[in-house]
Amino acid sequence: MSKSFDIVVYGATGYTGQLVVDYFDKNNFKDIRWAIAGRNQKKLENIKSKCVHTTPEIIVAEAHDSSAIHALVRSTKVILTTAGPYAKYGSLLVNTCAELGAHYCDLSGEVQWIKKMIDQTHEKAKKSGSRIIHCCGFDSIPSDIGALYLQEEFAKKFGRPADTLKFGIVDTRGGVSGGTIASLMNMMDQSAIDPGINKILVDSCSLNDPQNRWDTVAEDSGGHYDPDLGWVAPFVMAAINTRVVRRSASLLPET
Repeated sequence: MSKSFDIVVYGATGYTGQLVVDYFDKNNFKDIRWAIAGRNQKKLENIKSKCVHTTPEIIVAEAHDSSAIHALVRSTKVILTTAGPYAKYGSLLVNTCAELGAHYCDLSGEVQWIKKMIDQTHEKAKKSGSRIIHCCGFDSIPSDIGALYLQEEFAKKFGRPADTLKFGIVDTRGGVSGGTIASLMNMMDQSAIDPGINKILVDSCSLNDPQNRWDTVAEDSGGHYDPDLGWVAPFVMAAINTRVVRRSASLLPET
């Protein structure tokens, strides 16, 4: 079935959503049909008015409105969403993409919610052809793609994968968005209500494919001296990045 759009940016009026819209507008991709979406018509019109090189169409869809979300997903090949906290606003969208065969990506770092979405949608997405990809920002792309690249290069040189990979952040700039803070606060609130969430958060292999589960992997919990990197401390996003890398590894053949 023909789609109206290649990509819809959902949550386009938020801080991160506006950065994505600005990127699409500045690059003015001639071969990509795209639109912006969210729950507030007036705010979406304001975002559209700031576009200099493009004129994206507007789609209004509240995150919990089943008919609106279904219409949104049917209209596009890919949903790119920045609307968090995802545990509050993302479940219907993920399930609908998995059901209808649309591809999906987000910026989530909410391990407990990602685990829930995997359990609900993995098999459904395989049947529909949908690709559901969480954590598509700075967390966790460098860790995930970096680990794959290093293992491929190591195998070429030594004929086998490496036993250990190390990833270090030397210098970073920028801040934390309001959406990220809201997601962390929501995760804490959920953990206080449901003790089972804490078990997911501390399980280093919580996102692994059940058929390739492995034993729980020990993780560094404090600062220490590394012979290759010097004095190091745990990266603030390591608790999600490591789980994403292990899930990817568990889904690949011969890992």
